[in-house]
Amino acid sequence: MLIGCLRPLWALAIVMAMFPIEQCLQANAAIFIQQSTLTNLLVTCIVTVGIIRLSIAKKLVLRHWIHPVLICITLLLGYAAVSYFWTFSPEWLADYIRKTLPYLFLVVIISPLLISSVDDLRELRTAVMVVGSVVSILLIANPNFKLSAGRYVLSLDAATVSNPLVIGSLGGMLVLAAVLVPPPDGVRRFPLVRVAAFIAGLGLGFLSGSRGQVLFALVCAVVFYPMARRLRSWGSFAGLVAAVVVVGFGVMGVASFFVSSENESRWTSEALVYGGEGRWENTVDLANAYFARPAYWPVGLGCLAFHDLPTRSGDPYTHVLVADLIFELGIPGATLGLIIVVMGTVFGTRLFRMVAGDPKRRADVAFLLAYATYQFLLANKAGQLWGLTDLFMIACLVSRVSLLERDRQVLAAASDPLLDDSTDVADEDTADDYPRGRLVTA
Repeated sequence: MLIGCLRPLWALAIVMAMFPIEQCLQANAAIFIQQSTLTNLLVTCIVTVGIIRLSIAKKLVLRHWIHPVLICITLLLGYAAVSYFWTFSPEWLADYIRKTLPYLFLVVIISPLLISSVDDLRELRTAVMVVGSVVSILLIANPNFKLSAGRYVLSLDAATVSNPLVIGSLGGMLVLAAVLVPPPDGVRRFPLVRVAAFIAGLGLGFLSGSRGQVLFALVCAVVFYPMARRLRSWGSFAGLVAAVVVVGFGVMGVASFFVSSENESRWTSEALVYGGEGRWENTVDLANAYFARPAYWPVGLGCLAFHDLPTRSGDPYTHVLVADLIFELGIPGATLGLIIVVMGTVFGTRLFRMVAGDPKRRADVAFLLAYATYQFLLANKAGQLWGLTDLFMIACLVSRVSLLERDRQVLAAASDPLLDDSTDVADEDTADDYPRGRLVTA
């Protein structure tokens, strides 16, 4: 946290790991349980100091602080709040809004100011690996990290345990940060940090029994690896295959160490199928309740209505974001959700195309996009709208960085007629032979 006060990008990494940090603090000092907002206040102070330091150094970029994705997220949450007047669970919704608004303000609105360019992503990824690895090790080594219902969780007091999904999400983020790195010098500079992050992340995922977090992280790492390392030849393809094999053996090695007879029940094929069937069952129950009430078709059943509907599982929410947007928020919610996904995809694609000619920057962007995809997948496995602070934040980061990079390249092209932005995309192989990949001859 002290480093976060000195380096704004480390403050952003602390924000990304805030909930696991909170659990770690609560397991070591009772004051963090008694004062549940204390960790939030500490992180807010760190972010504030970081923004002040950037402002003093004249590096604070306010441009594109407010962007289309943030506006749509605000409208979506605003509509969800208004649904209080017709939802089946008004008390439950009001309690969620009251508890999560401070986090949404800090994480989604304020924190993106800590990053001002694509080049900041490299330090951010390093900070994520260091901060996440330290927190993971402290969690695993804590004597209160014990087995409960097939999952290892922190025993915070006699009646309270930590949320295993939060711990597992941190593990998945570490896996992505460790795998999706730039070629050669990134590997040589931080080999031990990468290995520690990979082992700690996977270990935390396996111990916490967070099946979706582990599986989604590995899938995203494999899918986005070709973006981080461009395949230009059969040799590059062979390198990709070798990397996948190495990661596969690494996963099996970590699993054999962290999965034992005490917690292996969470990792059987039957348990995986059962978990998926439970999400599908919740979606069907919510859809049946929606279609049985035609008066609610345009506006939806109301945010978090699932909590007080008669369902087979008795879960407090469906765990499936797409189902919530369609059936709980109706046409407005589904439309706004689709717009956010489409805009985030467009901004992410444009950002990658703009940096595709630079091997290091494309790897940084690949990590950002992989983490955004990872959070979206988690939102449809264990999420509900008011708890998606990480997903909303990463969507805002993708959009903001994309717009800032577009401005930078437009300004560079305007100041030098020899610079052609299309080179990054049109001829990536040739672009590598020139500074910044964008110098062309007459």
